[in-house]
Amino acid sequence: ICDGNADRALHAGKGENDVKEPKIVCLRYGPIHYYLSIQSTSSRMTAASCALSRIGVVLGVDVKHGMKIIHNGKIIYPDKTTNNEMMMTSEKILSISSIDIAKKRKKPSLVVMGVRKRQMQWKGSKSNGAAVGVKDILFALFSMLTPRSLWTNLSWGMGWIINTTRSLLGGLYLFVQSMLYPPQHRD
Repeated sequence: ICDGNADRALHAGKGENDVKEPKIVCLRYGPIHYYLSIQSTSSRMTAASCALSRIGVVLGVDVKHGMKIIHNGKIIYPDKTTNNEMMMTSEKILSISSIDIAKKRKKPSLVVMGVRKRQMQWKGSKSNGAAVGVKDILFALFSMLTPRSLWTNLSWGMGWIINTTRSLLGGLYLFVQSMLYPPQHRD
């Protein structure tokens, strides 16, 4: 998945992150590859810190608590060793992404793992989870009472009853046949 600026920069054949072109972050989240552009700003710190926030916004992941970034089997974010981890990690992400783009790798080497914000909110609040559960149960119950749903369930049930009866009667017929006319023994 590419956003507009990243798509233009990748298809233009630039291959590397120029100062004039937007910075591009390439990553994997599950089976999907993302190529996201980060607009160039005058401040280096702002541009670098935008990489993590851009990833968090696009993926819907909480950057501080619900996201991990892995490169070559090592966790590079969250990194417990550095104090300026947002800025340092964002710079590292931008440099790794520019190397991936320059070498034209098929798969990005950055892997992002995390829990989406909606899933974290539902797990955190029990009252909201209970209300969602009741609403889902009521919706499922009312959706089963529509005429189309009732007709589908009735026709499926009748088909199952007919097939089951046919199988049982066929088995009973074979059993009676084998009792009345036992199979011939070979000598």
